[in-house]
Amino acid sequence: MQSPRGDTEEQREVYDIFSKLSKDGVLPVSSTQSALRSLGQYLTAAAFSELEKEIPAQGVTFEEFLGLFQNVQEINASDADLIEAFGSLDKSRSGFIKSTEVAKLLQDLGGLSAEAAAVVVENADGPNSTMSYDAVVTAISEFVG
Repeated sequence: MQSPRGDTEEQREVYDIFSKLSKDGVLPVSSTQSALRSLGQYLTAAAFSELEKEIPAQGVTFEEFLGLFQNVQEINASDADLIEAFGSLDKSRSGFIKSTEVAKLLQDLGGLSAEAAAVVVENADGPNSTMSYDAVVTAISEFVG
């Protein structure tokens, strides 16, 4: 089984390194997130908690790891699309957009109520009540997740 990027060899190498931590040669649940990160796949805590439900308690075989890797790539691809969409709101190309614009967009296009949109943007991380793209993605992922 080969990933869309064709890097099964790299995935196998990472799997082998992390699975050596267990006696039975499978990737321990406790090492799964680290293995994914070493392949450049990052998840929010909420997204990993959701993914962790798919991981067998006894650990992950290489084939299961490939499936998890593909799931994470799909999750990250949808986050990248969201970041690109919000980039169109960043007229000054500062890396930040106004939290009020984010809230309005979430209401108009995302179908969120004003209250739900306010929860998503309440932790604006930038100057003058703005949000970085990554903060928007994380906030939405944690709210939805």
